[in-house]
Amino acid sequence: MAGVRSLLGSHQLTLLYVIKLNSKWLPLFAGATTAAALALVPVAAHAQQVSRTFSYTGAPQTFTVPEGVCELTVDAFGAAGGNAVYGSPGGRGGEVIATVPVTPGDALTIDVGGAGTGGDPNARTPARGGYGGGGQPGAFSQERIPGNGTVGGGGGGATKVSLALEPLIIAGGGGGGAGSFADTSAGHGGDGGRTGTDGGTPDQPGAGGGGTSAGKGGAAGQPVSESDQAGLPGGDAVDGVGGDGAVNLQDPHMGTGGGGGGGAQGGGAGGSSSASTMYAGGGAGGSSLGPADATYNTGVRQGDGEVTLTYDTESCGVPPTPTPTPTPTEPTPTPTPTKPHPAPCPNEKLKVEKSTDRAKVPVGGTVHYRIRVTNTCAGVFRKATFTDDLADVLDNGRLKGPIHASVGTARLTDHTLTWIGDLQPGQTAEITYTVIACDPGVLRNVLTWHCKSSDKRWNCVLKTNTKVHRKH
Repeated sequence: MAGVRSLLGSHQLTLLYVIKLNSKWLPLFAGATTAAALALVPVAAHAQQVSRTFSYTGAPQTFTVPEGVCELTVDAFGAAGGNAVYGSPGGRGGEVIATVPVTPGDALTIDVGGAGTGGDPNARTPARGGYGGGGQPGAFSQERIPGNGTVGGGGGGATKVSLALEPLIIAGGGGGGAGSFADTSAGHGGDGGRTGTDGGTPDQPGAGGGGTSAGKGGAAGQPVSESDQAGLPGGDAVDGVGGDGAVNLQDPHMGTGGGGGGGAQGGGAGGSSSASTMYAGGGAGGSSLGPADATYNTGVRQGDGEVTLTYDTESCGVPPTPTPTPTPTEPTPTPTPTKPHPAPCPNEKLKVEKSTDRAKVPVGGTVHYRIRVTNTCAGVFRKATFTDDLADVLDNGRLKGPIHASVGTARLTDHTLTWIGDLQPGQTAEITYTVIACDPGVLRNVLTWHCKSSDKRWNCVLKTNTKVHRKH
C-alpha cells in the first residue's frame, strides 16, 4: 500500500476513502457520516541482506555486529605464497565459508593475511613472509645491501576472524616457492586448505625436501660427492606461524627453501639443497579452522587474502504480532494465564558430560564411550556441536560398529568425531561408540565445544584416558 486519501464531499458530510494500488487510486469504501473509520494494518519492513568486504591492510580491523543481527556468514581467504625467481610458484591461499552465531554489539577482530613476497636476487633485502604468520624464505644475510635478495618466496599469511581473542575462522595461507637454480616448478609452495598441502620436493640428487602441512620442515639435501656439503632442514612451524626456509651454506641465493604458510597450523618450510645441486624444497600451506558445518576450499586465492561478511538486518527474528485490543462495546475477557515464551539462550550454555566404562582394559578388550549434551536454556539451541579428537584412541584401537546419536548427526572425519544438532529446552542428546583395544598404550581423547559468556568465548574441554595392557 503506497498511500490513502480521503476526498471530502462539497458539504464535508461524506468521506470517500481510496487506496493506491499499482500506481492507481481506487475507491475503498464510502461512509455516511464522519463516524466512519478505516483500520490500516501496518506492514512489517523486510529484512535486508548486507555484505561488507575487508581487504589486506597489514593490521587488525574491527567489525561491530549491528542491532538485530544474530548470525552472519563469513567467506574468508588466506593469502598466497611468494613465487620464486626461476619457476617454482608459491601456493595459493585456502577458503573457509561458514555461518556463525553472534550477538548484537559483538566486536569481531579481522586479520586479513598478506601475500608472501616473491624472490628477487637483486633486491636490497630478502623476500618476506606475509602478514598473518607467513614464514621467511631462506636468506644468507639480512644486511641491506644491493644483491642481497633471495630467489625463494615467503609464505602467505593466514586470514583470521576472532571474537574476544578466540578464533572463529582461520583460512590458511600458501607456502613460498623454493629458490632453485633451474626453471622448474618442482619446488612449488603448498596450498592453504582445510589441512593444507605439502611443499614440492624436486626429483634431483641433493635436493632439499618440501615442508609438510603438519608443520614439519623439509629434509636437508644430502651431498652428492665427497667434496659436496649437505644442506639444512627447513624450519618447523610454531603454532600458526609458518616455518622459515633453510639457507644454502655455499650460495647466498640458490638452493634456498621457501617459507611455510600461516594457518591454524602453520606449514613447515622447505629444506635447502646440498652446496653443489641448488634445488630446494617449497614451503607447505597452512591449515584452516572453522565450525563443524564449514565449507573448505584448497588453493583458490592468489595475492592477498580477503574477508566478506554477509548478514540479514533482522536475523534475530521478527517480534510477535501485538494482541488486538477488545472493542469497547463488548465485555473485556479475562486473559488466560500463559507461560512466557522462552527467550533464546544468551550464553549458548550447554551441559556436556563424557564417560567411559573402563579405566584399564587388556588388549582385545572393549571400551564403551558415552557423551551426553543437554540444553539448559529456556529456548531452542540451534546447531549445538562438539568435536571429539580420537587420533590417540585410534592409534592403539579401532572402532567397533557405528557411532550412534539419539539426536542430531555424528560423523567421523580424519580421526575427529563431530556431532551437530538442534536441542529443545531441557533436551539431551546421547552419543555412544565402542572401541576395541589393539595395542598396549593409552587411549586418550579430547572433547571440545564452544563456551560463551556475555563478554568472551572460549573452548571448553573434557579428556578421558584408558590404559591398555597386555593380557596376563
